Amino acid sequence: MATRGVGGFRWKGRTVTVYNHWDSYPDGLGVALVQQLASAMKDDPQLTRWKGQIENLQEVDDEELYKSQTEKVTGGGPLSLEKVLSMGKYCDEGPVSAYDDKEYGYWIDLDRGRIAFAEHAKWTKKPEECDNKGTYYDGYCYSHFSLHTIPLGDDTTKEDVQRLFEPSNLTPMSREDILELTGGDEESFERVWVSIRERLGLGLGGEAAA
Repeated sequence: MATRGVGGFRWKGRTVTVYNHWDSYPDGLGVALVQQLASAMKDDPQLTRWKGQIENLQEVDDEELYKSQTEKVTGGGPLSLEKVLSMGKYCDEGPVSAYDDKEYGYWIDLDRGRIAFAEHAKWTKKPEECDNKGTYYDGYCYSHFSLHTIPLGDDTTKEDVQRLFEPSNLTPMSREDILELTGGDEESFERVWVSIRERLGLGLGGEAAA
């Protein structure tokens, strides 16, 4: 069964989110996107080319392009951000929500110099704690790690990259940052916060409702 997810960018206040169909786990899509980023950083430490291409990306609503894009960026392997940038246009897949079938999300946030990571929280019993994996919002635990922590050496292994997604190396995202990334607002944050408690039979403080 496919493990669906999304990947994309954040640059100049704009979030770009693209669909990925297979192996969206951190040791699959997560590692692949970090490796793509590391390769680009070796040639262009300031990511000037990527930034220019992101600015020129056009969001379109086109079924044929969506089919073509998902085939190109998911067929035979994980999402390729280089292919997305070279196409110059994309079909937006975000934001992810509690009712999605997407398990993971990864955004290269060039505004803040980090990778934002969202993991579906459907297994957690206490969403306000998010199993210590991040900050809860609309079905996902949001966290991040700095681009400066990405290993760039030629001897870097997949395991080295995979460790970036371990809880001890992740920092929970603030509410404000999550809302910027997802395009939400404080009202939606509180609405989702109450909704998940109601679905799980929890009180406003996280205790079991009477």
